[in-house]
Amino acid sequence: MVESFEDVTQLVRTLVEQIVENPEAATVTGTDQENGELFIEIEVDEGDIGNVAVAPDSRRRGIGAALLKALFAESERRGTAVLQLEVRESNAPAIALYTGAGFAPVGKRKNFYSNPTENAVLMTISLI
Repeated sequence: MVESFEDVTQLVRTLVEQIVENPEAATVTGTDQENGELFIEIEVDEGDIGNVAVAPDSRRRGIGAALLKALFAESERRGTAVLQLEVRESNAPAIALYTGAGFAPVGKRKNFYSNPTENAVLMTISLI
């Protein structure tokens, strides 16, 4: 269970290791060594953001927005047309961050999360 920034970091590392073993996929990782990290998998022209993490003490300083901006630039460089992500329905700060960056809600995934069970809001942004 992810309860801390250290847990998120370990989760991202685990995901990256799994993706590296899949040569058909490409990865983009944005990192601020002390404050945040993000993970995305890009296949063909679609990107799936798996994680955006900002350390609790570093939130509300523009780090999440900066990570997304860097992700957009790298995704465009790679020819990615669309980015998507899932976010907990109750995570209002993250939804506000993504909406402010241009993502739009396009649906829900029922019971997507566990511990506790919760729906996910599916959000997308077109880069073209």
